[in-house]
Amino acid sequence: MFGQKLQRNLYLFGIVLNTGLASFLYFEWQQYQELTASLLELQAVYESYRLMAQRASQTDIVVPKVQAELAVAEPEPSSELLVESASKPVIKSRRKKRRRTRAAVQVSEGSSESRVENSKAIFDWPLDRSIFWISSFYGPRKLGRAVRMHAGIDLAALKGTPVMAAGGAKVVAAGYVSGYGNMIMLQHNRKYRTRYAHLNSIKVQVGQIVKRGQVIATVGNTGFVKAEHGDASHLHFEVYTFDKHVNPIRFLPKR
Repeated sequence: MFGQKLQRNLYLFGIVLNTGLASFLYFEWQQYQELTASLLELQAVYESYRLMAQRASQTDIVVPKVQAELAVAEPEPSSELLVESASKPVIKSRRKKRRRTRAAVQVSEGSSESRVENSKAIFDWPLDRSIFWISSFYGPRKLGRAVRMHAGIDLAALKGTPVMAAGGAKVVAAGYVSGYGNMIMLQHNRKYRTRYAHLNSIKVQVGQIVKRGQVIATVGNTGFVKAEHGDASHLHFEVYTFDKHVNPIRFLPKR
């Protein structure tokens, strides 16, 4: 009786042992198959990259040979072609020179066009260079606690100093304006206008044509001026391009 039970238990144990071993072996076989597939994929990728590198190296070797053959086969340009190609830049440079000359000549008294912007002498200084100093430049400046835009430059000079037209123009405004005091506005052409403010006296009338360098007023301190030293006499000078304020220094010659 005992022997039969032992035999049956050993039989069952063998079945269980065989089943577990079989499962283990089947799992390991699946892992082996997956690893083999991965290795095959890596080998295929390696072969493709190797072929691409081989083709690239062959192309690098062949292309210079072809270019060298083409360079040898290409005929040299004739002397006529060389003369023609050399003459074209000369023509272009002459055209550019003519345009610059034409633009420079057009800023004369009452001309309808102006020189190219950023030129150093589109306008002349409205005061004699030897009798003034620039007391305030174009840009933001502090007035008390507020910061305001200064739309021109201030040329400090003695009261009564002659003020000259910066260029040929037509007088479009002349009189007293709040803040500016006695002031003159000149229209030079469709693009440029200039303003002269804080004047002591005005020597032109609206509609009058003035020439470059003509005396149009005298320096004063009318309107709103800030006196730190003396009587604060100065000329406030503004330049407009298409009705917009710009820095006058850009259009004046160096002192």
